[in-house]
Amino acid sequence: MKSPDNGPLIDTAAGETVLDNGPLMDTAAGATVPDNCPLMDTAAGETVSWTAVIDTPIITCNRPVTEETKQRKTPTKKAIIFGVAILVVVAAASSVLTFAVTKSSLRLSSLDSSGDPALLLGTEVLVPLAAFKYMCTNNHQCVQLNLTKDERAKASTVTGPGVLSLRVCEMTCGNGSMLPLPQSFKLTTPDTVAVDVESFSHSVTGRVDNSDLLRAMQSAFATELVKKKQLALGGVATAGRSVKVVASIQSSSVKLTLDTDESYDLAIASTTVTILANTIYGYRHALASLLQLVDWCDLSQSFRMVSAVTIVDKPAYKHRGIMLDTARNFIPVQLMHRLIRTMGMHKLNVLHLHLTDSSSFPLEIKADHRFNQYGLYQSNMAYTQVQVAALVAYAKVHGVKVIPEIDAPAHVGAGWQWGPDYNMGELALCWANNPWMAHCLEAPCGQLNPFNEYVYDLLDLVWTEIGAMFDSDVFHLGGDEVFFECWIDSPVFADKVRNKTNHAEYIEIWATFQERVQNKLWARDPAKRITLWSSDLTTSSYIASLPPDKVSIQSWNMLELNEPKRFTDAGYSSLPRLRT
Repeated sequence: MKSPDNGPLIDTAAGETVLDNGPLMDTAAGATVPDNCPLMDTAAGETVSWTAVIDTPIITCNRPVTEETKQRKTPTKKAIIFGVAILVVVAAASSVLTFAVTKSSLRLSSLDSSGDPALLLGTEVLVPLAAFKYMCTNNHQCVQLNLTKDERAKASTVTGPGVLSLRVCEMTCGNGSMLPLPQSFKLTTPDTVAVDVESFSHSVTGRVDNSDLLRAMQSAFATELVKKKQLALGGVATAGRSVKVVASIQSSSVKLTLDTDESYDLAIASTTVTILANTIYGYRHALASLLQLVDWCDLSQSFRMVSAVTIVDKPAYKHRGIMLDTARNFIPVQLMHRLIRTMGMHKLNVLHLHLTDSSSFPLEIKADHRFNQYGLYQSNMAYTQVQVAALVAYAKVHGVKVIPEIDAPAHVGAGWQWGPDYNMGELALCWANNPWMAHCLEAPCGQLNPFNEYVYDLLDLVWTEIGAMFDSDVFHLGGDEVFFECWIDSPVFADKVRNKTNHAEYIEIWATFQERVQNKLWARDPAKRITLWSSDLTTSSYIASLPPDKVSIQSWNMLELNEPKRFTDAGYSSLPRLRT
């Protein structure tokens, strides 16, 4: 016996060899190794099966038990312990260690962070399936206890107040484990009922008339519910009762704004779920809550649903969002889909896309391709208008509105540097200047030229196409970190200012630019609400130029903790920025 690099317990006497991290290869029996599949003995009738675990497939080889395989040499207990130790060390050094548990055994496997099919890194190690239980204490904590000998003997059939799995305890202990915690969560009994996650039926009445969006929400719910089958290791995922979800939606509107009513009531009585919601988005949130009330119980070997609970819930804040910077780092749409699903599960309702910056302009603008010709990191790092429209629709299914941001006048460069080549003058000033520290707060530098009339026409062109892509009542205009030294050192400003060292003059120029662009936007869409980053323009000396009924201010300076309160005291909607 020997253990090659990363290959545990190879029996050379039996003719076993190692092929690309594939352990326990029996060449004497005529075995061959398919792509990334260890323990494959075709002579013994082994087959390959795939199991998707959180978007990462795990390959397992199914070996039928025969007289030949019974007589095959097996490692000693010491060898097994040695092999497991190797597995733990290798897995800890290279990937995330996970446990794939069957009813009679625990199999160690490795999920490679690259997303490629993972290899099983060793032979099976037989361990008891259930060795402990959980109990909800008087102060609503789930405490781990050892199962008694009798409980272990019948753990697969017995559960109750004193014998709970971790997830069942978390779902039924105190106020449960829902995230976010509902406004009101009343658990009538800690009992749960075994359910079939593939047998949830839906019945909806009321005024909602967008059946496509409704069906898409129900399909998303079913997809996430069936994903839980990955947890059903060693049991039967469909061993349980069917569930009826009966809902009433009062409004026919499917418009998603910051003023949309997202409230809902949810009640579970045995296998009947009742939902009351004013809008389709409150209904969707109720389904997201229901997902957290169904989970796998490894003691009963069945899916359990809380059997008696009443929830009354509504958001505490209108804007509950995440900002994603797609300009400094190009982020594929598929990854944004994953983020949106996660946001929907936790009832976050705003995805703020920082679409452009001085480093890139990745958004497709059909009316003028020069934005993309000069603004992409590379040709395949662009978001087409079809992709954006599909992303907005996908987000809507998960209760998420997408707010676009085109930052200006600072944080502008790539995609705007072509003006002189087309006789349009300098559109962006200080573009990629070196040393950059003298002209901006971060490289690459770039600020719009407020004295070039083409700038305003081009901004209007961009906003027109963005308005068609994004179904949003809010538009983010950026508006922070204007670096006056960029303008001071530009020849364009030489005859435009009276005193080059007086920053107040530059703030006035900036304020005039801001007023022009927002009025241009409101001329196109009077109801559009504008969001701006906090800046010199939002100080008490200049904030009066921003109408509070049409402008919200997003605070980003963590050193100014009282800034959001100052804005709300002045009558503005304020969005504090939380850094993570």
